[in-house]
Amino acid sequence: MTIAITAFLLFGGCDQNIIPPSGIEGYYLEGAVVKNLDLDKLSVLVSLKRNDSVLSNATLYIGNDTLVYGSGQYFKTYSSISDLAEGDHTLKIYDTTFFIDSVNFSIASDFEITSKIPPDTTPYRSGDMARIEWSIPTNVDGYVYSASKEDEIYTNSGYSAFVTTGATAVTFNPDAFALPSSELDTGWYYIYVYGYKDSPVTSDNVPTVFPAGLDNSVSKVHFTAKFGSVIVTPRDSIHATAQ
Repeated sequence: MTIAITAFLLFGGCDQNIIPPSGIEGYYLEGAVVKNLDLDKLSVLVSLKRNDSVLSNATLYIGNDTLVYGSGQYFKTYSSISDLAEGDHTLKIYDTTFFIDSVNFSIASDFEITSKIPPDTTPYRSGDMARIEWSIPTNVDGYVYSASKEDEIYTNSGYSAFVTTGATAVTFNPDAFALPSSELDTGWYYIYVYGYKDSPVTSDNVPTVFPAGLDNSVSKVHFTAKFGSVIVTPRDSIHATAQ
């Protein structure tokens, strides 16, 4: 074990990687580091497959922290949201002597929703416009805006979509507050903006489902990854009412 860990530390700190031997077709990794300002929580969740089968005995590191394996995934919840500083970091992957590689990611600076239409004193009614603006964080490639009924957040449901304009403002699609019949679904909604970097694959550590469609962040002969980071703003709210 000492020899194995030493080999990992030597190779994991640079750009070198070990080509898997014959019989190992390749590795696939997906997951995300999530800096959630809504929950004051920093976490990482990763799945890793070898030859299309879940790999449970690999070693994954971020800095000096080893991710724990359980229920098919490697994970870590940090004690403080500032435990990973803003800027660049590396997730290192080590599968005994078969495979060593890494994935780079960045931690964004804090940001928040700065303005909202309708304001807190005005309910949202069918046909109204709902629009938000937000501050600009560092280390993001783009944004997702989302809305969910207050009793459905963190259930992998709700509305979410990419912001396609490149701006730091968006007008909500009316579908965000509608039933499948297109009628207004009344009640209180929590709204958020996510800043993302690279190609994160998230699960229940974000308030609503994260939209699909991002390309792989790593595409090599023996290693493919869809991985990145997400930062979630503190929540704001909109009250949808028929009256």
